[in-house]
Amino acid sequence: FIAKMYILPERHMLEYHTEIISVITKTLGVALNNFMNIKRLENAASFDPLTNCYNRREFDRLIEHNIANSLRHEKNMSVIDHFKNVNDTYGHEAGDIALKIVSQNIQFAIRKGDYLSRYGGEEFIVVLPDTKISKAIELAERLRAVIESNPVTLPDGKELKITASFGVSTLK
Repeated sequence: FIAKMYILPERHMLEYHTEIISVITKTLGVALNNFMNIKRLENAASFDPLTNCYNRREFDRLIEHNIANSLRHEKNMSVIDHFKNVNDTYGHEAGDIALKIVSQNIQFAIRKGDYLSRYGGEEFIVVLPDTKISKAIELAERLRAVIESNPVTLPDGKELKITASFGVSTLK
C-alpha cells in the first residue's frame, strides 16, 4: 500500500484545495485503519491464542500448499505430531501452562521455514518442508529431549516433568 501526495509550493493554493487535501488524508486514514483491522482479524483467525501456534484451520490451509509444493518439486516433507495429556492429572490451568511452555520450546528449536500447529486440545504437529525422514526423526528426538529436560513450573511452585511421544511421517 503506497500513497503519495505532491504539493507544489510555487503554485497558489485555493481554499478548496485545502478541503480536497483534508478529504484525501481522511480517506487514506480510514483505508489504512481498515487494512490494519483486516490484518488483525486474519491473524486472529490463523493462530491459537493460548500457544501462539497456527490453529487447525490454518494448518489445513498450509499443509495443502506444502503437499502440492512437495509433489511438484519432488521434495520430501516430514511431519511430527506429539503431546501427552496433563489436564486429567493436574487440571486445566496446569495443562494450559504446559502447552504454552512446550510450544515455546518447540518454536525455538525448529527452523524458520518449519511451522508448528496446534492440531487438537493437546496435539501439535510440526511440518518440516524439504526434510527427509532421517532428519525428521533426529529433530523429533531433540524435541523430546528438550521437552523432557524443561520442567513446567506451576503457580503453586510445583514442577511438572513433561514427556512427549512422537510420530514421524514423510511424503516422498
